[in-house]
Amino acid sequence: MNPRTGVGELSTQIISGLKTVLPDMKSVIFTSEDYLSLRPKSLLKHYFFIRSEIKKADCIHAIDAFPYGVLATFYNFGIGKPIIITTVGSGSIQQLHARGLRSLLLRFSYNQASNITAISRYIATEIKKIMPGLMVQVIHPGVDTAFWSSAVPTSLDSELRSRTPYMLSVGEFKRRKGYSELLPVIKTFLDNNPQANYIIVANTKRNKPYGEEIQGLIRKLGIEKRVTILSNVTREELKAIYTYGACYVSLPQNKGWDVEGFGIAILEAAASGLPAVIGAGSGADDAVLDLQSGFLVDSRNIPEVLEKLSLLVNDSEEREKFSKGAKLFAQNKTIEHQAQYYAEIYKKL
Repeated sequence: MNPRTGVGELSTQIISGLKTVLPDMKSVIFTSEDYLSLRPKSLLKHYFFIRSEIKKADCIHAIDAFPYGVLATFYNFGIGKPIIITTVGSGSIQQLHARGLRSLLLRFSYNQASNITAISRYIATEIKKIMPGLMVQVIHPGVDTAFWSSAVPTSLDSELRSRTPYMLSVGEFKRRKGYSELLPVIKTFLDNNPQANYIIVANTKRNKPYGEEIQGLIRKLGIEKRVTILSNVTREELKAIYTYGACYVSLPQNKGWDVEGFGIAILEAAASGLPAVIGAGSGADDAVLDLQSGFLVDSRNIPEVLEKLSLLVNDSEEREKFSKGAKLFAQNKTIEHQAQYYAEIYKKL
C-alpha cells in the first residue's frame, strides 16, 4: 500500500487500529500494486490464488467500492464470505452516476455487501441518493495525535520561519482540490496582507499537466514570490509545516463526481494545532468542527473566505483559541478510537 495516497493511508490506519483493538486479528492484503486490477489478464492470472485466500478468511474488507468492492464481489462469487465495503471518495460514487457495465457492477457489489461504511456523511448521502435502500454507516478516518502533536527540528525550519505567517494547503494536484478556484482568493488576500505567504504541499511528479497549469496560474497572478510549492516532504517535515502555519485552507470542488471523500491532511493539521478554513459541500466538511477547529465557508462567498483567513492569520488570540479547539477535535478522532467502530462490525459477522 502506498501511504502517500488517501486509500493507502486509510488502509494503513484501519489495519493498525484494528490490530490494537483486536490483537489476535490476522490480515492478508491485496493491492493494485500487486494483484488487484480489472484487466481480464490480471483477473484470470490471480483468480485461483485470491479465491484460495478468501476461503481461509472470515471476511473481506474492501477499501473503496470501485474497483476494490467490485473485485471483492467477483472473487468471492460462490464462496459467500461476508464483504465490508468502506466507501472513500470518487470511486464510491462516480460510477453510480455513469451508465454501462461498471455502474451495474458497482450497484451489484453494494447490494451484495454485508456492511457498507463511508468515511464522511457526504459520501454516505451521495450513495443513498442513488441507492436509497442501502444502509451506510459513517466512520471517519482517525489521526495519530501522538505523532502530529509533537514537532521536532527539521531542515525546513529556517525557511518556514521566514515565510510566517503563511496559509497552507496539502494535497495532490487534482482539480477536485480546488487550487484553480483558491489561488485568485489567495492573490486578493496577499495583496491586502503584505506580510503573509502561502504554501502548497504536493507531489510535483504526479498529475503533471494540472500541476503545471497551477504553476502557470501562480505566475499569471503575479504571486510566485509569495507562493511556495514543497514536494516530496517527509512526515517529520510535514509536521513542521503544520506547526509553523497560521491556518489550513481548501476550497474542494465536485469535478464530474471526482470529489473529496474526507480530508485526512486537515485532521493531521488539527492534531498539530493548525485551524482550517474549508469550503463546505464535500467530505472535507467532516474534517473540521465549525467554529471550534476552524470554519466551514461558502466557497462562492469570497468576502467570507477572506474574512476567516484574516481572522486566523492576523489575530493571534483568535488563532490560539482555534488552535486549541483543533487539537481537542483531533484528540477525539484517534486511530484507535475510530478502529473500535470497525471492530464492532467484525465481531458481528
